[in-house]
Amino acid sequence: MATGMPIGGALALGPAAITVFTLFGGIYLNMDSIPLGANWIAYVDFIYYAFSALCANEFGDPDLQFTCDEGSEARCLQDGAAVLDLYSFTDIRVGPQIALQLVLAF
Repeated sequence: MATGMPIGGALALGPAAITVFTLFGGIYLNMDSIPLGANWIAYVDFIYYAFSALCANEFGDPDLQFTCDEGSEARCLQDGAAVLDLYSFTDIRVGPQIALQLVLAF
């Protein structure tokens, strides 16, 4: 995108695109909370594919368990499946996410 336009246009559109991609990539917004009219943005978002693959890789182990302090009032997620459910990444697999990110790159 930035190679076909003047430097001023690239400097204006680049940060705006990164902001939108960061919002819809699953880091700040849960994928289930994105409005239906805007959910297509995640499928053209390289951050979505990278972050969802990272989460699936790190928290997808069925044997992963966390320990929580009993006296703490903070939210405690007991296992990796709970983390993936929190981000709405329960059906994500690492391989397809990496392949789709490579498709976006070329």
